[in-house]
Amino acid sequence: MKISKWRQLAAILLAFCLLFGIVGCARVVEEVISGSAKSKTSGTTAEGDGTGDDDDAGDYLTDSTGKILLDSSGNKIVNPSASKSKSGSSGSKTSSSRPATVDTSKPADVKGFGGATVVISKWVTGLNMDQTNPAYGQWLAFVQALEAKYNCKLRFDEGKESSAYMDDLTHAINAGNKSFVDIAFIVGDVAYPSYAFNSYMKPLDGYGLDFNDDRWLAKSSEQMAINGKHYFLAPYIDNLGVPGGVFFNKSLFVERGIADPYTYMANNTWNWDNFKKVAKDMTYQSGGTQYYGVCNYGSQPIPIFATANGYVPYVKRDGRWVYNGEDSRYIKALQFSYDLYNTDKVIPSSNPMGMFDTGKVAMATAAYHNGRVFMDKLGDGNVGFVPNPIGPDANGKIISGAGTAPSL
Repeated sequence: MKISKWRQLAAILLAFCLLFGIVGCARVVEEVISGSAKSKTSGTTAEGDGTGDDDDAGDYLTDSTGKILLDSSGNKIVNPSASKSKSGSSGSKTSSSRPATVDTSKPADVKGFGGATVVISKWVTGLNMDQTNPAYGQWLAFVQALEAKYNCKLRFDEGKESSAYMDDLTHAINAGNKSFVDIAFIVGDVAYPSYAFNSYMKPLDGYGLDFNDDRWLAKSSEQMAINGKHYFLAPYIDNLGVPGGVFFNKSLFVERGIADPYTYMANNTWNWDNFKKVAKDMTYQSGGTQYYGVCNYGSQPIPIFATANGYVPYVKRDGRWVYNGEDSRYIKALQFSYDLYNTDKVIPSSNPMGMFDTGKVAMATAAYHNGRVFMDKLGDGNVGFVPNPIGPDANGKIISGAGTAPSL
């Protein structure tokens, strides 16, 4: 693949990294496609569907040219703002704010992919968006703008649990199936560093990427370099806030009469000791059902608690990045995690994710993007969120891991 193709794939990847932050909080679409810092705000008036009939003006979402956006089935996407402003009795319309639009202009130096399909994959969910989501119109406009700019069709593959997803990806690589995926969001603790050592990946060096660009976390990217080559780059995304933490089921705390994590946050006492106390208090039986205090949703507890205790996995010694596994902060996290599982028995031994989804676990440590899933399962107003509890060696600081780094 030519260097320009790699750079364009990298641009699409970065755009989707940013998109996770955008759709997560349903903000207006940032104009990340052209690299400008301007926000596209409401104010564009629809021009109909090209037939000269202006009755549809403002009723449907449009792109920056006034073209009405269509969903995957070819149906016009209703503008929620316009539909809310209609009068049910007279059918008259009042002025309303218009949806965000995205610049679909294509610079001359972007040749695109000749109409080819670019496959983007990720485990579980996070790429596609349900049409009932308030941000669906913005998401679709964003996707269509990328397709227009890079002359391609984007296809999203998702749904499998992380380990099964990585198995499929590994098998495809070993089989030489180049059509399996073009951009893969990979599970960092599975792929790093084994994917590079097994030659499943090519280094990004030599493809014209600027590793010092402020779009990347330079220190994290340098730490992940192997023998001076960059196989992984960590994107800088400044609008995600806390990338992960503790979600909790509010109604379970009310029913149990136990102070929830918000109480400890307000008193600046959300630490390991109180986290364990809450988890033990919320592990009980009622009506023949076993309830548990906490589970780890799609991730292991050790790196979460190690990071919350101020631990840094790699340190630079004699000019080289080396693994820091003997750090006492990491050893304490190992012991803390062991006790939660085996001594306190506050974590279910099977199907922990399903048990939290069905209201049988009080808290779940998880990445930020699971919030929408939890609200869909447990109810919008029934899900609370706090950062990970402060470890004893974190000097009173709240530290949340940045999660796995997507890579090409």
